[in-house]
Amino acid sequence: LGLQGGDEAGMEGGVRWVEPDDAKPAEGRNGGRGASGGMSFPTSFGPAQSTLGIEQRLIRVRLETPVLHTGSLRFIHAEKDAIAFMRETTAADGQVQRAVALASRRDSQHIVTLPLPGGEWRDALSGEVHAGGSVTLDAAGGRLLRQH
Repeated sequence: LGLQGGDEAGMEGGVRWVEPDDAKPAEGRNGGRGASGGMSFPTSFGPAQSTLGIEQRLIRVRLETPVLHTGSLRFIHAEKDAIAFMRETTAADGQVQRAVALASRRDSQHIVTLPLPGGEWRDALSGEVHAGGSVTLDAAGGRLLRQH
């Protein structure tokens, strides 16, 4: 995964952008989609390297966490502006692996309480640790928890 022409709007490698209403055709590109085209985004999205870093960490977490791409899936929370699901699988050695993904449509604080199985849960990006049971989190920006 890398930047195309030093511009996060040109990122390739499975990342899809939802374009804001004020996106404009990028200069130097033909305006089409795919490798030959793109859009320029407002600077409020932050520097390209911060977006790239987040995407790289998420890819690394997915590769390091088999339960994110195998096993059962069940929804553990659903409301108008937030949803959470748990992936669970049992490894060949009998060890249960779990991960929870929490997403919110809000961009401001959004407090959600999730029912998690007992044990230690760690946020895959921030490293924040939570004990299982009834766990209250800020869902804004999304959360990905892995059980350890």
